[in-house]
Amino acid sequence: GVEVIGVKDIMQTDLVKSDLNEHLLNFMKKHPNDHFFIDELPVNGKIKKGVPPFQPLDLSYLQECESNSIVWVTLRPSEIEGSKFETYIKDLTIYKEKMKSEGFLIPNLTHNMRNASSVVKAMDSLYTAGKERKNVNIKTQEIETNKGFKHKEILKFTVSKAPLPVNTVPGNMPIIIPIMSGMCGSDVVKYAIEEYFKDPNEPVVVLVIKKREFSKVVTNCETFKEKRNMCVYHTRGEIVKEDQENDLREFLSNPAGILITDADAFAGMQARNIIVVGDTSRAVRNYVMRTISFIIFIQDKGLIDNLINKNINVNVDKKFLVDKLQDDSLVSLKGTGTDVWIWHLPYGTTEEDIREHVLKEAPSCELQGFEKLTHEDVHIGYRLTVSEEDYKIMVDPSNKFWPPGWSGRRYKEDQNLNFKGKSSRNQSNMAPQEIEVFFSSENTTEDYVSNYVKSSGIQVIGVQKKVKTGKKGNNSEPNKFISFIVMVPRADYKTVINPDFWKGANGWQVRIVSKNK
Repeated sequence: GVEVIGVKDIMQTDLVKSDLNEHLLNFMKKHPNDHFFIDELPVNGKIKKGVPPFQPLDLSYLQECESNSIVWVTLRPSEIEGSKFETYIKDLTIYKEKMKSEGFLIPNLTHNMRNASSVVKAMDSLYTAGKERKNVNIKTQEIETNKGFKHKEILKFTVSKAPLPVNTVPGNMPIIIPIMSGMCGSDVVKYAIEEYFKDPNEPVVVLVIKKREFSKVVTNCETFKEKRNMCVYHTRGEIVKEDQENDLREFLSNPAGILITDADAFAGMQARNIIVVGDTSRAVRNYVMRTISFIIFIQDKGLIDNLINKNINVNVDKKFLVDKLQDDSLVSLKGTGTDVWIWHLPYGTTEEDIREHVLKEAPSCELQGFEKLTHEDVHIGYRLTVSEEDYKIMVDPSNKFWPPGWSGRRYKEDQNLNFKGKSSRNQSNMAPQEIEVFFSSENTTEDYVSNYVKSSGIQVIGVQKKVKTGKKGNNSEPNKFISFIVMVPRADYKTVINPDFWKGANGWQVRIVSKNK
């Protein structure tokens, strides 16, 4: 007979903590006369220092025992970082030669894959990779190719594309749903099902990559229970609930409605319609290729190819992008990139003050847009839309375009969404009270700094000394860097942030302090 066994079944029979390969070998050795078909064996180990990326299954023991077992092994294709790729392929080649010497045959597969051609094209369209990258000329809105570009996460497929005939089955047009940074893909699943699967009996498999989003997806889809069959199969933990297993068997036997499961749990499986809820990684090929005909892919727009909305192989649903990025005339999902965020301003600075300063420093500058920004009723600055030339001047600190205590940086369309709970880089400060003053003398005290400020008639709320150590150059001795955080009433901030205020103290320098510092 034939028995289908999963990873959990093997691990439950071998209680010793070990990796999957060792569990599998122990299981095979306990069944010396059985035949084995091992499908989707993962051999791409987690990248750790001193551990090679290729982690194969060593079947040398078959040469040492008297066995008539027939063993068929298929390795799970996966994506691997470009920097580890050559090592992986080298080790894989050595492994193949070893397997051949031990009597294994390595056939060339010539039959077509299960995926419709549209699914394959969708996967190839998702990300830009390699040393060439297409981008958009801001002035002309034309697509250009930049040479020498190297993405920080170039992923390469561990299996080369087989020379198979082109799939003549086109399938449905793939749907890509980009979302703004900070949004959860789980918030989009309900919409995707309602929008693209009107028939409640149409089987839809939802693959959730990020495990901590699983419960959110299930919660957001609870309303479907009244209208559609809904099956949830969660593999987190050592034990899967019996009722979930029973529901899964029923769904697989009579597919109708919705199946929500972990993306990894669906390895080796296929379904006609699949929704993939992406996370922060581009290593999604194994999940997308579970699809036979219709794929819907949800992920942060910052991870997806900027030009995907002009790709003829997919349809891009922009419902969850900010209004400006929903404009079909835009070539890139990045937008025009000519907006400046004035994120740091002294107390009392008005819109008119900003307009006057821009006119003074750049008389030819045309303010194409001027918007007050808020987040949850909190004023977080102003958004200025200007020409590309003026934009570059305003966001480069070395140009010193803004007065002391003012600061501008590039405005991103999702900046408002990311205001709370992020690093100081994305924080605004509309009424700062703190400055950081630098000194060359280690003997300077907090009282000395406080008295210097008070001598000008300014109240001091607090002074805190900071000491950091660091090196200048590889061979130098560690140096101490002394600074003081000075807090004053917000109305006096304009005075103390001005470098001229500190001219009476030799070598003292001042800079702004972001909220999270």
